[in-house]
Amino acid sequence: MIIIYLILKKVINMIKIKKFNEINVIPNSLIVFDIDDTLIKFDGIDQKWWINKINKHFKITQNDDFADYLAHKDWCDLVSKINPEIVDEEIHEFIEFVKQKNCEIILLTARNSIMKDITKKHLETVNLYFDENNIYFNGNKGEELFKIVHEKYNYISNIIMIDDIENNLEDIKEKMLNTKFNVYLYNIKF
Repeated sequence: MIIIYLILKKVINMIKIKKFNEINVIPNSLIVFDIDDTLIKFDGIDQKWWINKINKHFKITQNDDFADYLAHKDWCDLVSKINPEIVDEEIHEFIEFVKQKNCEIILLTARNSIMKDITKKHLETVNLYFDENNIYFNGNKGEELFKIVHEKYNYISNIIMIDDIENNLEDIKEKMLNTKFNVYLYNIKF
């Protein structure tokens, strides 16, 4: 007799969207939002801005890591002086909708934690109010989300992550693949 074993491997797909209402909200899920270019944006700061800043600093330093650091410092200095805009006016309705579906909401940003106060101010400027205990700061989003869900949200089955950067979502996919959680990744581009 031949016995065939099937190994079922969990698949985590990334879905590209342009609006929050394209997200399939599963009741009782953990909804994880990125902040910059997902919830809020700054006029004139886009991917081209970052590339130009990094290239400018690299020409001077000839060091990739230091050029990234200096570009990030430029960004922090600039955004601490200006107010953001909301990326999608429908976000307020979407947040109310997920709350009605009994979902938990957290924010996971690559911003440095020294920007905690300015981040809160940025969000409040566009009428987004979140418990500061539910805002997490870490450039390694996969590692951070893994830690968060195992420490605080182990009772949840479904995680819905929304981010504008594919690499962040790929990192989450890698870290969450062999966990008990069903993970739904949404790459939002407005």
